[in-house]
Amino acid sequence: MEEFMHKTFFIIAATVALLSLSVGTTANAKNTKKKNFLVVKVNKSTNTVGALKFSFSKIKNEKVKNKEVNYTDAEENMDDQDNLKKEYYRTTVYYELRNLGKEPVDLSYSLNSIIDDSGKDYSDDGSASGYGFDTLAGEKKLQPKTSKTGRFILISNHKITITKPRINVGDEYSDDENEIADGGIAAIAE
Repeated sequence: MEEFMHKTFFIIAATVALLSLSVGTTANAKNTKKKNFLVVKVNKSTNTVGALKFSFSKIKNEKVKNKEVNYTDAEENMDDQDNLKKEYYRTTVYYELRNLGKEPVDLSYSLNSIIDDSGKDYSDDGSASGYGFDTLAGEKKLQPKTSKTGRFILISNHKITITKPRINVGDEYSDDENEIADGGIAAIAE
């Protein structure tokens, strides 16, 4: 009986030690991550431009070490990638795009960019001082009364400030020749 209690005590002590190690590691990982990024919930929608309406769910701001392992599709598609500093900034704006119109909108021809709080427009022809990548750009048609989720990924050597995203909505097309609506600015109502 004494041997059984000794073994039981040893097993319990070992389990407690392992649990305290894993809890310490988890706490340290969370603290490290908090230093590198900030997520802000938005949950607001814009006005409708043409047939399109954007609803934002969250914005993630982070400082990124310039290592290939940290790259997203945005960095991979960026022409000016070699001019990114050793550490740069990436902001990801999560959104839902809804087609409220009566015709499909071809996202291959209807291009959008995002505008930050200072008025800087982040587009796919930008540079290391401000580049934007829309994950829905190049997608096929967005049918009427349907939606898709996407992300605008913004890259810059300078800190990005965006609390109320505005979208520079391009002209809307049903295919490469037929424009169905003019573009404009989609903004969150005050």
